[in-house]
Amino acid sequence: MNTAHSHSISVQQHTHQNKPSYQYLLSQPSSLDSAKHYPLVLFLHGRGEIGGEIEKLLNFGPNCYLRQHHLDAICISPHVPEGRDGWAIAELISLLDQIEQQFSIVFLQESH
Repeated sequence: MNTAHSHSISVQQHTHQNKPSYQYLLSQPSSLDSAKHYPLVLFLHGRGEIGGEIEKLLNFGPNCYLRQHHLDAICISPHVPEGRDGWAIAELISLLDQIEQQFSIVFLQESH
């Protein structure tokens, strides 16, 4: 999957404790610079998007925004599969740890 505004979007599969976990959409700038730090956008869908095809997440959140605009960030949109009631926090933390290792993510800190 590609977008018109210099982002590539792909479907990825996360594994947690040696078991398949969430599928997720990964959106990244097409010209990813390995020397640059990128912010991370995590999009968690609502109950109405549980189950079905992951591609429906293209119509929501940052994925929808990227159809018309460029966002210099890494965006991940995990998808709760059929048969689950909602998000599993341990699996989300595991996914975020994986993304942090895979990409150079910048974490914004509030200054006091």
